[in-house]
Amino acid sequence: MAFSALQEGIVDKVVSFIAPKIVGGTEALSPVGGKGIDRLKDAIFLNNLIVKKVGVDVMIQGYIH
Repeated sequence: MAFSALQEGIVDKVVSFIAPKIVGGTEALSPVGGKGIDRLKDAIFLNNLIVKKVGVDVMIQGYIH
């Protein structure tokens, strides 16, 4: 659903958290599901970034366009 909302252009602000833990693998869930973006040049860029430590996590907040 997150990718669909981004694709429809109804998202203005993104807040994401990064935990100091490593998980992954081909079966791991992504925070943004859906079809996705194949090429880096087509990526959605965030502006007016705020990066802040929240406990042991890192919060990244930004705005689309």
